[in-house]
Amino acid sequence: MLTLSVEEGEVLSALRQLTSNFGLNRYVVFHGTKTGEELDKIFDESDIALGSLGNHRKGLNSNSAESLVNINKIVEWYEELTHNHPDYSTEMRKYAEEHLSWDAKMKPVIEKIKEIAEEEGKSRP
Repeated sequence: MLTLSVEEGEVLSALRQLTSNFGLNRYVVFHGTKTGEELDKIFDESDIALGSLGNHRKGLNSNSAESLVNINKIVEWYEELTHNHPDYSTEMRKYAEEHLSWDAKMKPVIEKIKEIAEEEGKSRP
């Protein structure tokens, strides 16, 4: 099952039409914009998640979501993943929480701020 979070509008209508044209309605679920617990629930129920696609159409040209996506390679990767790592979902979630969460990303920044504050405290009379 592929779940997509797509904003309402022209793009969503076109994607729904494509999905229907290719007979994929039973495999694809469209969601509006989700955050927090709603988004976590969708992640927990999904097999594969894709980041932002088509950012160049929004004028966002300096990110890592610019190259073409080879869906066959994703399917091959997923099949290998599920074969070699039956508990992949838990492993990925743990990795993401430890390395990709805002807490994990901000930790070095916070540590540096504390270090600077400590140094400034030592240098004051």
